[in-house]
Amino acid sequence: DQDAVAVMRACGVDVDLLRQELMHYIDAELQNLVHPASEEAKPTSDAAGPFAFLRFLAGRQNFWGPKEARKTLGFENVASEEAKPTSSFQRVLRRAAIHVQSSGREEVTGANVLVALFSEGESNAVYFLQEQEMTRFDAVIYIVHGIVKVPGKTESRGTGADKGALADTTASDASCAVYLLNDDYTPMDFVVQVLEKFFDKTRQEATQLMLQIHRMGMAVCGIYPYVLAVAKVNLVMDYARKNEHPLQCTMEKE
Repeated sequence: DQDAVAVMRACGVDVDLLRQELMHYIDAELQNLVHPASEEAKPTSDAAGPFAFLRFLAGRQNFWGPKEARKTLGFENVASEEAKPTSSFQRVLRRAAIHVQSSGREEVTGANVLVALFSEGESNAVYFLQEQEMTRFDAVIYIVHGIVKVPGKTESRGTGADKGALADTTASDASCAVYLLNDDYTPMDFVVQVLEKFFDKTRQEATQLMLQIHRMGMAVCGIYPYVLAVAKVNLVMDYARKNEHPLQCTMEKE
């Protein structure tokens, strides 16, 4: 799936190596999930579900064809009516679909499925991605903001206030508007929490402002002197990264 491959590469994943590791692991370790044609298909482990998705995302293009789907799941030798996806397989797809629907979109892409996969925390499929230092945050920050991970420099990405860029245009006593930007992955309650914690909003004010951000794509959280605006932007960005949300905060001279 090209959407998922683009995300993985942006997050520093060697897709060819990942494909080789997955194929080797599935062929060597998951043969116990395949039963003879005369027996009932018994997916004994939820590992098969996430592995099937990741194998698809890493380079199997026709995953949704019935024959290919059965082969991907390891059920190619079992009668079609007996193949049963595991609960984790279903959870990943359901989670991706719910997220897309709640975001007001209609199409579930491989990128959405990839993000949903990370919620299966005990999955060996997630383990293989984490072995290449990919995290859910890496994925969503690229999907939402197009920020590409720099290998070995995961803490240096996405600062909201670039002090060097602003220093040339802003005096220390100038007023700056601080904005929060909408995205599809930061929970609404987290945005409310940020507005209360860093912008001294009441719960009612924060909720109303959060809804404005959601509807309009952005909103002004306050007007501050330059130095204080820089501090607030960086505090919000650090807090969002710490909680692995792609929330973006920025500022603009008044």
